[in-house]
Amino acid sequence: MKIRFGTQLDGVQIRTDGVRMNELTCGVLGLVQQLELRLGIANPAVSQLKRIVCYERALIEAAKEPRFFSQSLGKDSFAVAATLLNWRDELKLAGWLGDAGVQDSPRVRDLAAVEKLAAPECASGLGDRLLTILDELDRRTVAIDSVEVIDKADVLPWTLRQVLQRLGAGFGAVPTVPVAEAGSDLRNIQEIIAGGRGGQVEWKGDGSVLALTAYSEVTLAHTAAQLFKDARAAGDDSVQIGSATSRPVETALTQLGEPITPLGGNSANRPILGVLALALRLRWKPLDPSHLLEFLTHPTGPLRRGLRHSLAAVVAEYPGMGSEAWKAKIEQWRGRIADEAEPGHTQRKALEKFEDEIRFWFDAPGFDPGGGAPSTALAETCARVQSWAAGSAATCGSTAEAGHFLLAASQARELGEVLREMEFVTRPSLQRLLGQTAAVGTTSGESVAEVGQVPSVRSPGAVVEPHDLIVWWGFHRESAADNSPWIQAERDALSERGVQLLPKSSALHQSNAAAARAVLSARKRLVLLIPKQRGHEPLGTHPLHDRLNACVIGGLPLTDLDSEVSQGGAWLTTAPIPLRRLPPLRRWWKLPDGSRLNVRAKESFTSAHQVIYNPLAWVFRYAAELRPGSIATINEYRQRGNLLHRVMERLFDVGSPVDWRTTTQEELNRWLDSWWQGLLETEGSNYLVWGRQTDGERLRVQAQKAVWSLVGHLRDAGVVRASVKVCPPDITFGGGTLGGEIDLLVETAGGSAAVVDLKYGTQQKPEELKQNTQLQLAIYGRLLSGNDESAWPEGAYYILRRARLLAQGRLFFPNARLVPTDASSPGLASCWRSFETVWNWRRGQLDAGWIGLYPDAAAIGQDGGTEPSLEPPILGWKNDPKARRYDDYTALNGWRYDQ
Repeated sequence: MKIRFGTQLDGVQIRTDGVRMNELTCGVLGLVQQLELRLGIANPAVSQLKRIVCYERALIEAAKEPRFFSQSLGKDSFAVAATLLNWRDELKLAGWLGDAGVQDSPRVRDLAAVEKLAAPECASGLGDRLLTILDELDRRTVAIDSVEVIDKADVLPWTLRQVLQRLGAGFGAVPTVPVAEAGSDLRNIQEIIAGGRGGQVEWKGDGSVLALTAYSEVTLAHTAAQLFKDARAAGDDSVQIGSATSRPVETALTQLGEPITPLGGNSANRPILGVLALALRLRWKPLDPSHLLEFLTHPTGPLRRGLRHSLAAVVAEYPGMGSEAWKAKIEQWRGRIADEAEPGHTQRKALEKFEDEIRFWFDAPGFDPGGGAPSTALAETCARVQSWAAGSAATCGSTAEAGHFLLAASQARELGEVLREMEFVTRPSLQRLLGQTAAVGTTSGESVAEVGQVPSVRSPGAVVEPHDLIVWWGFHRESAADNSPWIQAERDALSERGVQLLPKSSALHQSNAAAARAVLSARKRLVLLIPKQRGHEPLGTHPLHDRLNACVIGGLPLTDLDSEVSQGGAWLTTAPIPLRRLPPLRRWWKLPDGSRLNVRAKESFTSAHQVIYNPLAWVFRYAAELRPGSIATINEYRQRGNLLHRVMERLFDVGSPVDWRTTTQEELNRWLDSWWQGLLETEGSNYLVWGRQTDGERLRVQAQKAVWSLVGHLRDAGVVRASVKVCPPDITFGGGTLGGEIDLLVETAGGSAAVVDLKYGTQQKPEELKQNTQLQLAIYGRLLSGNDESAWPEGAYYILRRARLLAQGRLFFPNARLVPTDASSPGLASCWRSFETVWNWRRGQLDAGWIGLYPDAAAIGQDGGTEPSLEPPILGWKNDPKARRYDDYTALNGWRYDQ
């Protein structure tokens, strides 16, 4: 076998002369695996996570005596273990055998003490494997004919260099001679870089070297795609450098109909890989409902999609687990699963599985992040995710998804194995373990290589053969910080014992040599694509760019593609896209007739309100059945109202342990405090997480004030009976029926009644009382009175947030805050009669096919002379244009170009 080796050649298979039998191109990992296999010493790979945890245990044991790392270890043992393991591996690559002499520094002596305590799993780094290979090569040979090394020997670690020398390798096997056409700009630069000439060259601008820049990487990607297309048409072979961030090039090639190479980089942020982290979040208390929502709304998960999404809708309304709505939804799904399965054994198994899933994911105990969690409990969660992911890999129809599921199962298994070896784990430690487990990630797997693709390599050091066109994507400075911790005195002491650490400058020399090789490999054209920024952050200049500037008199010309595109330059083929304006806002939509806009069988306050004030929204929602997307997010304003509603429901419930008619304020507060925590756990757990307890406490105080103030108003009014969530019989109305649920119905000993609508905020309620358009109260009153005109109740709004009762008069509530009305005949009965008039007016328009929009008529031109009037027959019922902000369908109404 013949091997071509380079430190950056792992995974690279580019040969212009085709694939050859019994030849291998590889990097360090490929060489080590090949030698281990041929020497019969291959062992299962040990993950870096297990090595870090193993080394952490050894460090803790060694720290029983004073060590240089003792104080840091007490602060963050995992981070210290990861750092010191890297130090240890660097020493191993340099030939360190784990020992220390008296001349060595205290740090080296401490690491030698740790090495004696470390388990065998720790000794599975690259340096350990190379040292083992060296020992085996002393006793046997391998059937390798020749090894060509493209790197120079002095930039390779000592152990790797020794292995290659034992194999009889030749170093620096790639020629560094110019290959471009004589006299071209590219050839002149190559001769300077190769050392064949000195000084600077006069720039000809023959196009053989191009430096192109732009703000948008999309612009650069389209340029690269066009260059590859032209090269393929001319029969030239091409290669791209820098594929890790070049996914835009893949997209641009697709748009040009060119063969593509999968260019997406690895990422740990793949949906399937994220399930493990989301599942482990549920094991901490107090439960953060946003984490629960993320688990339920994630694109995939261990529970069936329909169950997750329906529970997510409940959590968005009542943040937490265990609310009445939550229990009802679980029971609904229990019945659904029973109906889906065949009666008998199959049904019993399906229900047992369902109960087990609900119990495990939602009823399992939570753990205090500060005190930590039993590692076995978290390992059980990992096992569940592993089982789900492995099963999904076997049943999904996509090869890419199957690969993601298998990786997710592997990560869950690995983390579970590590956790089982621990006793307790804190939340920060678990996050470290998770981060290390998913550090590498994977590609999306959605793209596949196509015949005729342009080869792509991740680094310039992987370009080892001449190519007609070389396109260097992302030509900018990469972060290359020197992480070697060893000072010169330590290096000298180690060197005396044969431990040869690489000089700090070796990485820079190797990088410069690789960049120079890439330039020397271009036969016809070298194109450097230079983004001006990434993520709105400027990017540094590549060292090779500075070197190229020094080669050319006046510097290397830089072409700004943004200017080229705007001025119609030749680098990109552009086509103008005509501007299409959005439809303008109109005052009316007109259908041929109103046959599709019939009255619904049953209306509610919500639908009736939309008919009056926003008929287009009513048409979209009810006639067209067009609903807003269900994005499960917590609306805290609505949630606070729900929680205070729940307090009122419990207070006025028939089985309430306190009697609001006689209780004291102190007793009422104690009653509320006794179950407030439980209410937050089931419907307001976002107020229990760290940083939000103050908000929860503020809401509790708000609830105490709201309850006591309302009780005072009821006592002052002589109320003897209060009922919540009252549902009177439906009434016949407008060709259909009308129904609703009354928040609070109160009655005095004399038989007088009042309906109270509980609102968290004021919104438009004072204005409604002023104009006598309190439609919700009027509908409740009509439902209660039926056909008896003398049985109309009084009405009031109670603002929970302000603990304020609003009414038009004090006939029922003597201490209510008055809202003087402009109506000549105020009251719920009068409001209802006005509503009937406006309803008939609006229904007449809908029956004729006219759908009115609610914005201010003065801002929109006339559509013609035939449309109806926008003005309601009773002016107080005209909608406020500001209400448009609450409309789910605003974007469908048209566009106001004057705003």
